[in-house]
Amino acid sequence: MQITIKSKQMDVSPRMRAHIEQKLRRLSRLVSDEVRLEVTVVDEKTRSARERYVVHLGISNLRGCNPLRATAANVTVNAALDLALDKVTAQLGRQKDRQTASHRLPVSPVQVLTLSRSGNISETNVSSFEDTMLESEENEQIWSRIMEIRQVATSSINEQEVIERMEQEHLSFYPFINTETQSINVMYRLTAGEGYGLLVPATEQVADR
Repeated sequence: MQITIKSKQMDVSPRMRAHIEQKLRRLSRLVSDEVRLEVTVVDEKTRSARERYVVHLGISNLRGCNPLRATAANVTVNAALDLALDKVTAQLGRQKDRQTASHRLPVSPVQVLTLSRSGNISETNVSSFEDTMLESEENEQIWSRIMEIRQVATSSINEQEVIERMEQEHLSFYPFINTETQSINVMYRLTAGEGYGLLVPATEQVADR
């Protein structure tokens, strides 16, 4: 980031300049390296003591965004700078929301299957979500909820054997290699506790049995 510090009706000491630069660099996590920051510190002696120092903060050269500006006043330069930074941070957040609102991610189609008491699987319907999109912001929220990733050993067995293992080990889901299709499937218990569901690749055809 390119930082420019100016002053009016006062001098900015080297210590104050270093402090201002340190606080401004906190914005580096929100903006790119090409961004230009300009700070103007003003001593408004005619104002009340509570608003004596005014900080004008401007951000330009933002990628895909308009320049941002914020002004704040307080009893000290540091306090006024903190208020200006809060305002700019809020503006950057709104800019990001507007950008991500137009950036959407496709949702994979879902194939719905039924499992008979004998263990046979048949297709009931295929839900296509070609027109359904997931916002990237929502996608980030979903991934932020994933707290652990485990590797599970899979073996080549049929659906009935999977159900038997799940019953024996009291499992809620079970990934396996389907002996008939040689693809990775996932058997899971339905939330109501009555029966099972099966996840298969969307391109896989489910044969009638």
